[in-house]
Amino acid sequence: MKPILTGILIIIAISLHGQKRVAVNGRVIDKNTREALIGATIYIKGTTEGTISNEEGYFLLRVLPGNHIVAASYLGYQTDTAQINTSVNQTLNFNLTRSLIQTEEVIVTAKNPEDNIKSIETGEVRLSMREIKKLPALMGESDFLRIIQLSPGISSANDGNSGFYVRGGGADQNLVLLDNATIYNANHVLGFFSVFNSKTIANTKLIKSGMPAQYGGRLSSIVNVSTRDGDYTKYGVTGSIGLLSSGVSIEGPIGKDKLSFLIAARRSYISEVLQPLVTSTIKNSSGFYQNSEYYFYDLNAKLSFKPNRKDKISISYYQGGDDYKISKPEFDFANNLKWGNKVLALNWSHNFDKGYNLATSVTTTNYAFNLSANQNTVNVNLFSGVNDFTFKSILTKTLSKGTIIKTGIEHVYHQFRPNNLDASALDTDLELGSNRLLNSHETSLFYNHEANIIGNLRAGIGVRLTNYMHVGPYNQMIKNAIGEITDTITYSNKDVIKTYQSVEPRLSLRYQINKLSSVKGAVTYNTQYIHLVSSSSVTLPTDVWLPSTNLIEPQKGVQYTCGYFRNVMEHTYTSSINVYYKDFKNQIELLSGYIGNFKDNIF
Repeated sequence: MKPILTGILIIIAISLHGQKRVAVNGRVIDKNTREALIGATIYIKGTTEGTISNEEGYFLLRVLPGNHIVAASYLGYQTDTAQINTSVNQTLNFNLTRSLIQTEEVIVTAKNPEDNIKSIETGEVRLSMREIKKLPALMGESDFLRIIQLSPGISSANDGNSGFYVRGGGADQNLVLLDNATIYNANHVLGFFSVFNSKTIANTKLIKSGMPAQYGGRLSSIVNVSTRDGDYTKYGVTGSIGLLSSGVSIEGPIGKDKLSFLIAARRSYISEVLQPLVTSTIKNSSGFYQNSEYYFYDLNAKLSFKPNRKDKISISYYQGGDDYKISKPEFDFANNLKWGNKVLALNWSHNFDKGYNLATSVTTTNYAFNLSANQNTVNVNLFSGVNDFTFKSILTKTLSKGTIIKTGIEHVYHQFRPNNLDASALDTDLELGSNRLLNSHETSLFYNHEANIIGNLRAGIGVRLTNYMHVGPYNQMIKNAIGEITDTITYSNKDVIKTYQSVEPRLSLRYQINKLSSVKGAVTYNTQYIHLVSSSSVTLPTDVWLPSTNLIEPQKGVQYTCGYFRNVMEHTYTSSINVYYKDFKNQIELLSGYIGNFKDNIF
């Protein structure tokens, strides 16, 4: 009988192993606000099979046909279960209700502490909206961008300049995204405040090493900020008053559970606070400060639409800037300095069956700096700026056992105005060279594959293929040996002046030593086609952005990172130690002040 029973068991095991699994997909949301619950746990009761929801709340489980009890749990919410009979692929959605528990103090973390040792990320910092609100406030403002600068390897700029530096990189080597749109200057008040209003933030992510292939165009880091949706069920108004600024936000539904809006505004009153203090403490300063004014402002607006269980569409708008004015009527002198960002982003996410998700975004970005000065009969106006038009689409495939595949395309059309100067004297326009508009196209294809390899080894392998074209219209000056212009080459709108290509591989590895520790390593190669030229002699945001041209080659960089990660006291505390090595090429620096050089031949 033993051989017969053994044969029967083998046949049963083979038939069970050969059974085709069916897909159970769906979404986990808050029952009241209809917000997606990120990182919710969905599992089959009585088994070890399970998964977590993604950034839009979607999940995918692959189970054997039969009767199952599926449970969804999330910290701070009541666990929900559903009994299903899976013979074919089906959809299962969970609406979780907040749980109210009267107990002692509870510490809530937005990220599972075990991710410190289980994930392949070597240098990632995440903050949720709840954590941001608990951050130490500067002058009454909780600012996450200032907090992340306390992370290892990150330092802030000095001497009144804005920006921050990551592991020895430059201020221009950090890609800052707001709802997938690029922010070129993320600071107010020369770096004391950021452009991000904490009332509008859903979650943030900083990547300073091991950059996945879906991100590119910068050498040092990624700062990705997502704004939250307005409340889908009820209206609400919140406000805040700080020492230097105040703000208000309004949100609520339009219709029932499908359309919502969020509007938030913030403005400073720095001049009103500092002016009395300065004039009362500094002798003979009232005549200077009484005609000066400085303020910054932010305006966020978002419209979110969920037409069905598989789609989400949102339109986000941001406008913010700084305005500084000073005048001396007795000397017929006036000066006005402005800089700021405008962003418009359309994002669409569609969840297919069988674990596919398509996220597409179309964004426009405008950054402008303007300095105007008038004295007597002389008027000078300096302007520089950047316009970006971006299309990006990412297809994500989630498989069983933690395998995640991402592939997609990105195209950016850049328009740079690096140094436009207009001047006049006695109502006569002065000739200072033609205003320059530099155009370029940057196209990328990317693929990223993350999976468990063997045993405790997990890997993320990716590649990013980029093609960059500097296009006309453009006038190229030909010079002789002593620097005199001898000829001019004129390019029309459709002419390609210079082309660059790059292959950018990425590799991340994680080996889990035991339940409490792991070793991680990453190698990333990046190409950056835009450059920030700063004037070290002027402590103002007079930075000029330039594209790569036939005279300016793209920046290139490779980073090697290795670290040891360990949790202690049953994952109560997380710790890590990292070492890294960076190699940069084609770094540029302005040799002399650019403010006096406004002729075509400077490029």
